[in-house]
Amino acid sequence: MTPIRHALTAVLRCGPHGAAPRRYVHFAITFLALVATAFSIQPAAALDRAGVERALRATVQVIVPDNDFEMFSLGSGTVMNDTGLILTNYHVVEGDRDNGLMNDDAVAGIAVTPPDLRGESILKYFGLVVKTDPDLDLALIQIVALADDPDAPLPANLGLTPIEYGNSDEMMISDEINMFGFPGLGGNTATYTKGIVSGFLDENRDGVYEWIKTDAELNHGNSGGLATDGTGRFVGVPTAGNTDEMGKIGLVRTGNLALAFVKGYFPNPVGNGAQITRVQYAEAVNRRGEPLNPAVKFGAGITDLYAVFDYVGLEDGKDMTFIWYLDGGEILRDSFTWDGGASGSSWSSVYNDNGLDSGFTELEILFDGVSLYRGGVMVGEGNGPAPVDLSPTIGQITFAEDIANDEPVNANTTFSGVDVVYALFDFSGMSNGA
Repeated sequence: MTPIRHALTAVLRCGPHGAAPRRYVHFAITFLALVATAFSIQPAAALDRAGVERALRATVQVIVPDNDFEMFSLGSGTVMNDTGLILTNYHVVEGDRDNGLMNDDAVAGIAVTPPDLRGESILKYFGLVVKTDPDLDLALIQIVALADDPDAPLPANLGLTPIEYGNSDEMMISDEINMFGFPGLGGNTATYTKGIVSGFLDENRDGVYEWIKTDAELNHGNSGGLATDGTGRFVGVPTAGNTDEMGKIGLVRTGNLALAFVKGYFPNPVGNGAQITRVQYAEAVNRRGEPLNPAVKFGAGITDLYAVFDYVGLEDGKDMTFIWYLDGGEILRDSFTWDGGASGSSWSSVYNDNGLDSGFTELEILFDGVSLYRGGVMVGEGNGPAPVDLSPTIGQITFAEDIANDEPVNANTTFSGVDVVYALFDFSGMSNGA
């Protein structure tokens, strides 16, 4: 974890209690993620074409570089919400750096399926790893920048398709289960396989099933992807597989464990008690407490950062807490008794007359001990790589043990016992002598 400097020189502010309080990237290649957006329990059914299309659009490829952009981890992920929260496996982003990740910047590329759902994935966004759980083998990535213009503010509509939530506890042996992701054997195109629930696994015998067993085809690169039930709702994260000379069985992290992990970061679903919604960040607010020029990335040296938000379902007399983080480490905390009424809007602010430290700056809002929101923005360059000229383009990269007639031989994403690994790719926008 990057140490937090000058924490004592920062000051926390919040709006009047009647209106209580409300990172970045560069590079290219491919990997996997997963998750969703609405509870409903449905009987087992066959996934129709529309359901397949929705699931494909909700599945992304996760591409994680090392510090030197020489080695990449590729996996899959699921779109959790329309503001760019992506669920994947921890082992997709895991590495040997001090922060436990592949690179010191917690950076990952997010590639989406093309409009026709058939072609290669398109690197569209950069994100930051904002939450991990090695025991559950889960991680969350928050999209923070556009791949083709990292300095530009993110549009209000990212064009993402969040997956709907299902209930993995309702799954039964023999039920249909569907897998979506970007396995290395399938190239950089989205892949759909299906099977049945073959069983369940309770590793610590505590009565909670941590895994769904399946005969559905899973391969390297599926990790962190999406598993749905017969109605197309999220029920798990394809994570691992067990293989012996007799065959193999796929292991899917149960959706309900994954959703509990996500909800520790993601705001409460609409209509479920106290809620924090429509959080916007800005350097200033007007007299009505509205954000001026809200953004998701701010230049180095700003002195003020406001988080403006709406709230509903709050109750006077209970504890409200605002916690500010820098690159995942807590820097400021303020707790008080809420007296702002059941609904309205408010803000929280942090400032430093000498300029806020650069990095991914987050606000967490807790009400009555329950975390209702945690999210943030990039201030300065921080741990994010410097922008580069993206006009030259590298296309799909395929790794292989050999090349024959300009085609890859034994393409894969993991290799063992080989002396040479080839990388084949298309390119454009290059000039000789550069």
